[in-house]
Amino acid sequence: MSIHIDSRTPQNGTSSLTTEEVAEMVGLLKQIGVHGFAAKIIVVLSANGPSSSSELQKSCKLRQPEVSIGITKLKHDKIIKVEKMSNLNRGRPKHVYSLNGGFYSSTMLYREKAASRLKEMNEQLSRLNELSEHMRALSN
Repeated sequence: MSIHIDSRTPQNGTSSLTTEEVAEMVGLLKQIGVHGFAAKIIVVLSANGPSSSSELQKSCKLRQPEVSIGITKLKHDKIIKVEKMSNLNRGRPKHVYSLNGGFYSSTMLYREKAASRLKEMNEQLSRLNELSEHMRALSN
């Protein structure tokens, strides 16, 4: 997993993450249902603080369309906020992205959804076990 956590001091003041920790965080987010591009962006914004699209491309090792996909998903889930930076030069305005809260609160939605799916799967597994026992009793 190659994500660059830069040397800027993040707003939350946390210490730097190891490459292994970053990879594990991204992997765990993906396993609980967060889109891969969005997972990378969450971890990088959490570690590096507010970042522009070009900074996210560099830090996440993603292409611009991939950053856009991740940002769109995170905006839809209200995980990030977007601040337009006035551009005195010509061209498109620059946007700076940041998490709505820290890593814990920003990932709460995904963790709650995963816990709900886990509960539902456990209920289904229990029901399947009941039916299996019933079938076994009928065959005896």
